[in-house]
Amino acid sequence: MLTHQSGSALNKGIVFMKDIVMKGVAYLGLSVLAFSGCSQKQDQSSKAKAILGESSRLLPTDNPTLRSTVGYLLTSDGSRCTAFVTGEKEITTAAHCRGKNADAGKIDATFTRLDGKNIHLSKVTRLETKKDYLVLESDESFSSKLEVSLLSGQNVSIVGYDFDKGNLYTQENCTVDRRLDSAGVFLHSCDSLSGFSGGPILQNGKVVGLHIGYQEKVDRNVAFDFAKLWDDSVDVAEVGVKDECLFDCHIRMPKPPSLSDIFGGLTNSIKGNIAADVANQAQEGGWTRTSCPVVGAGAILLPAATYIAPACAASGFITAGIGVPACVGAVSGSIVGAVCYTLCDDHRLADCK
Repeated sequence: MLTHQSGSALNKGIVFMKDIVMKGVAYLGLSVLAFSGCSQKQDQSSKAKAILGESSRLLPTDNPTLRSTVGYLLTSDGSRCTAFVTGEKEITTAAHCRGKNADAGKIDATFTRLDGKNIHLSKVTRLETKKDYLVLESDESFSSKLEVSLLSGQNVSIVGYDFDKGNLYTQENCTVDRRLDSAGVFLHSCDSLSGFSGGPILQNGKVVGLHIGYQEKVDRNVAFDFAKLWDDSVDVAEVGVKDECLFDCHIRMPKPPSLSDIFGGLTNSIKGNIAADVANQAQEGGWTRTSCPVVGAGAILLPAATYIAPACAASGFITAGIGVPACVGAVSGSIVGAVCYTLCDDHRLADCK
């Protein structure tokens, strides 16, 4: 490991970086809107996502069974969610998807399949808000349905309707992370999009849960566990589900990265190349963990200039926020230490053998 000692050049760079980061955060604070609460008129087809990781693992599905049994629910007051067929005249979805006028045993809604057929729904046959579970009766019969089963094992898949693209999407081989029996839910690693609420969680082709959405309280995507269908002691409110959010409110908004995270990412993306450029100088000059940040600063910053500016320019977030020159200054202030650590890890410093 490197010591925390460094020369005045590095200290000045670090101080400069801190100043840039603080200024950048101030700019960033003016441009990022806070997302809180729920709106009865929220657009279910917004691009808000609950993606676990850097990119979505969801893929469109052409599975004929899913395309004939999973579709979307649209209520007369604008609520939109995924729903699926579980009986001859039975549609299942999340209770918070019902809209504002379904508590009296009636609903005015349609269920639409991928073939474009709209089926009217007018009767609520089972509404359990503590389970976020809703069963509706259709005016027509279905020829196929999804079977219900109990969860066993960890591997599951999710199916949901993407309102932006007008298609069903699924992710297979995601996992159940944990069961919370008193809440009646399990936490899962499947990705989801806005409008996926009410969609089925499948295991071996059978429904074992109902996707509710991302819950900040547990920092995971949550599904109602069908093993708890007849357990009246459970309450999904334990994990943060609020029934007053009648639409698909439980969605993780993408959080913009902090400036320090961005600068750190840029530094990490180029430090290896710079370390390779100065490796011979470090070995021939006998640089050590202590001397590298001081003696090697000039040698490191010289090739760094060819890497830092392009990396900053390619970061649209930085360009739009504090500008490329400020980004270059901030990354320059941290690159010397990062390269020295890399040289040590690569056994290029005299005391890193």
